[in-house]
Amino acid sequence: TEWQMLKEGEFWFGEIFSQEVEVGGPIGISSVEELQLIGNDPDYPLHWSYYLAKDIDASGTESWNEDKGFEPLRTFSGTFDGKGHVIKGLVIDREEEDYVGLFGLLSGEVKNLSVTRSSISGKRYTGGLAGYNEGTIANSSGSGAVLGDNSIGGLIGWNTGSISNSYSRGSVTGRREVGGLTGVNEEGTIWNSYASALVTGEEYVGGLVGNNYWGDISGSYWDVDTSKQEQSDGGKSRSQEDMTYPYATDTFTGWDFDRIWGADRDYRRNNGYPYLRKIAPYRTFAGWWSLFE
Repeated sequence: TEWQMLKEGEFWFGEIFSQEVEVGGPIGISSVEELQLIGNDPDYPLHWSYYLAKDIDASGTESWNEDKGFEPLRTFSGTFDGKGHVIKGLVIDREEEDYVGLFGLLSGEVKNLSVTRSSISGKRYTGGLAGYNEGTIANSSGSGAVLGDNSIGGLIGWNTGSISNSYSRGSVTGRREVGGLTGVNEEGTIWNSYASALVTGEEYVGGLVGNNYWGDISGSYWDVDTSKQEQSDGGKSRSQEDMTYPYATDTFTGWDFDRIWGADRDYRRNNGYPYLRKIAPYRTFAGWWSLFE
């Protein structure tokens, strides 16, 4: 039987099957080279749906693009499902550029993804996962070092969208509007999330959020001990003892520890902090490793 593929958005037809089969499903990403194709190759458009097919070691990006590292996915409007996989060792060194992160400006959806042991630097709107989010982020995490000037966050630099069941760890350094989870939350929503990152800045600095403009923040916490920050423009402050197992009774209240979150009872998965069940902290490229060791 001869098969013919019609143009994008139409269908495959064949004599063997009676039903129509849609062309153009999600694209699997299996390497950091394939990840960089998004938005840079006509076959990998920024509005498409993608998923991680495996964990990715991105440590080789340090020498890319004349030592500027990975080029952020600038205006991503599609969907990206990490499928519980990890992008490890991503390097982005663009201190004179805005909208810096794995995603520069995100208007689509990201879920079930961890970006860990990363080194990300930008100027404004810089975050461990996305520089600017006006989309949806769920069940995701970021750890590593994030550095910039203005609107800097461990997960998101500037948020006008939705962040739920997510967290950030590592370190965040900036000058103005610096937060452990997000530097700025402008009319965005943050729900059941936390930050334990070390946060350093000069103006509008917070353990969870640096500056909150009419946003909705609920069920979210920051660690005052690891962040070295006693204040945040939203969220609830807790000690490291409260936020590591066994968790204080007034911390992580209402969180789903049956399906979404796991309690790190043996301190091997996430140093005692809650971990995301869909992201396996131990799965590795050769042997076993903790996400944050």
